[in-house]
Amino acid sequence: MKTIFIAKTGRLLCDILSACCTNLGLQVIGTSTDGLETLDQLEKKSPDFAIIDAGLSSINGFELIQQLNHRNKSIRTILYLQNRNPNHLRKALSASANALLFAEDRINELRQCFVEGSVINRFASKRVEKCLNGLATNNKNDDLNLLTPTQLRVLSLVSSYKTMPEIAKKLFISPHTVNNHIANIRRKLDLQGRGVVLKYALEIKHRLIEINGKVMVANDQSQYSSI
Repeated sequence: MKTIFIAKTGRLLCDILSACCTNLGLQVIGTSTDGLETLDQLEKKSPDFAIIDAGLSSINGFELIQQLNHRNKSIRTILYLQNRNPNHLRKALSASANALLFAEDRINELRQCFVEGSVINRFASKRVEKCLNGLATNNKNDDLNLLTPTQLRVLSLVSSYKTMPEIAKKLFISPHTVNNHIANIRRKLDLQGRGVVLKYALEIKHRLIEINGKVMVANDQSQYSSI
């Protein structure tokens, strides 16, 4: 049975989420309303999942998840956002939680986190994804808008130093098809020279945000940095 730790801003909310998670077949191994206490408990108990409220006291959910990532903890984190503040969305992306939900999201979307949030792609509820799309660029003069969704995914994987066979396996396509996508990326972006696609991908990596298997393009570096 998968285990989960719940950190919410109120004891009642902890109890409600505990009951929901139990009904979903998870074993709740602890709850907390404080950020530092949560960090200590996660270090000791190492659950499979952790629900973390962005508004925790002592340290907030964004900082807590970043600290977990720095400590190389393998806990899958589900970050709850209390509102649709764009600054909070940017901080949530910077924190690199495995799943993003709004407080108003329902149990069905929480259930999806335990499937979608357990794989490489980051999961976001439909409400969160809609708000994130609002942060994405609409600048028609941006060269990245010349790329198809698949080409953006390929470029994102290149920026993570994935090899051609690894990209092919990830996208369920042949290495030959990956090579064609890279050739088209070079053509559309007028990239010439050996290793130029990797160099370009690393330069704009901060702008490629993958949510629910879709790569979105941020306006600039500051849009997705910590605030």
